[in-house]
Amino acid sequence: MLEQLEGVVLAVRDAEAATKRFGDIFGAQFLEIRDSDVWNARIAILACGTDLLRLAEPRGPGALQEFLDTNDEGLFAAVFSSKKPDEIAKRLDERSISNVSEDGMIFVDPSRTFGLRTVISEHADREQVGIISFLYEVTHLVHDWQAASAFWTDAFGLEGMRFSPIKSDHYGYEGVLTLFDPPRLLDRVEVVHPYDTEKAMGKFFVKRGEGPYMFYTECHDTPELARRLDAVGARYAGNPTKDARTSIFIHPSATHGVLIGVSPKDQAWVWSGRPELAKQQN
Repeated sequence: MLEQLEGVVLAVRDAEAATKRFGDIFGAQFLEIRDSDVWNARIAILACGTDLLRLAEPRGPGALQEFLDTNDEGLFAAVFSSKKPDEIAKRLDERSISNVSEDGMIFVDPSRTFGLRTVISEHADREQVGIISFLYEVTHLVHDWQAASAFWTDAFGLEGMRFSPIKSDHYGYEGVLTLFDPPRLLDRVEVVHPYDTEKAMGKFFVKRGEGPYMFYTECHDTPELARRLDAVGARYAGNPTKDARTSIFIHPSATHGVLIGVSPKDQAWVWSGRPELAKQQN
């Protein structure tokens, strides 16, 4: 019942400055400002690829201000689209999962979502804006990835047979990719437990607990993205000018507190259970 990862919400102290930064590195375009009473926030909405970035600046006390006071800027929530949001709301009600509606979107009780604030919007197709093709993944850190993935499956009507197990000794985690509709789409939640607390992800988990860690995008021109990052003095890892299949990881210091992974076109299928879909690049 979830169609795509429509975008993410970043908690920021200055939405205007964040808008400029994401315009500089991704070519994101400002669309409008909206207010949220649920979070007591003023939200700048940007078109980025075929998805949306929401930059939430607090208006006063509330969940957003509390997040900033505790964690500073960073990844605050994930927004998923559905072609049947009313059916999702009904499904949540049937499972006694509290939710509220605002501005045509469903805000799910964050106490039930293993720390990942979750919003459901009505699906809309959009033209691509800027250098990013689309967003496709939010990484969700949890203590019990099996319980968390079972929650996502049941609450949102996903099909477990489409999921892909994932494990990395290099990064020190294991879990599952809750793919919504492969091989048509890469969109999913990466539900993982960081078992190595000496690695970066594990250290983050010890400090923050359950919740979002980073998000991933796909880019059709990663060498150009690297040039844009260099132009603004942004820290990042990866060198796509030497190998077009190389992913880029943009340091949180460059993106208002959030780690962003950027994979070249189709390459994410290599670690998403369908490596045959990854096109060969020279």
